[in-house]
Amino acid sequence: MTDQPYTQEDLLAEATRRRRDRTTWDLVDTVIPSTGLSWAHLCTKDYSIADEEIRRLVRGAPDLSEWAVAMGGDGLQPSTHTLSLLGDGKHPFGRLHFAFEADMPEDARRALIVLVGEALQDALAQRVPTRLTTHGRSPADNLTEPQPMPDPEPPADTIRRAADLMRTRAAAATRGPWLSMDGGDRLVHDPGHDYDPPEYVVDEPMSSAANAEHIAALHPLVAVAMANVLEQLARSIDECDFYGTPASALALELAYTYLGREA
Repeated sequence: MTDQPYTQEDLLAEATRRRRDRTTWDLVDTVIPSTGLSWAHLCTKDYSIADEEIRRLVRGAPDLSEWAVAMGGDGLQPSTHTLSLLGDGKHPFGRLHFAFEADMPEDARRALIVLVGEALQDALAQRVPTRLTTHGRSPADNLTEPQPMPDPEPPADTIRRAADLMRTRAAAATRGPWLSMDGGDRLVHDPGHDYDPPEYVVDEPMSSAANAEHIAALHPLVAVAMANVLEQLARSIDECDFYGTPASALALELAYTYLGREA
């Protein structure tokens, strides 16, 4: 369980929707399943924690495309039933998911899962202290407790971290502005006076004039300006409950993208 006005199942459902729909937008227009209220009704702090936890779930979700395609090719449908292998703690070290033919009776599915569970229990008992628990439509006393989520990084800190990295990289790079000359053959810093020659940003000619123009346009001075904007937005989130607005969502998306993380 969480200490927030939503459940762990709410977070999983929203993360599943976001992963399925391949959307990175925030929670403003979606609904908390357990309450029917919009996520936008949460206070700024609760909203921020929920959004970051959902992003963590999405980022940690593996790509199961190959399994899904093979399952569909065999005419199988995924089941809500799973078997979790637990060691000394509550965190599973393995989990079995099941898929069945659509017309397979429910009692037959349950019987098969029980047989698999008993066989695993016997096989593992002599090697690893193991407990099996079932998930899905099973007795409540067999359900494992959801694992607590790690403390999320506040959105303002993520944005500020991206801004700091922009400034660090800009300071280490050849100073701007940059110019693309001769169709990308020369990417240089022009000092703007005659007594210093242009300084090469890239030593070799580039094969794409469009790439050269793009790189030249986003020179270090632009990066510093972007970092200043992000810093101001992060300050607004800290001081003015600015989080949850479209501008703050876009700033967070930019920060995640620049930091090399999926949103």
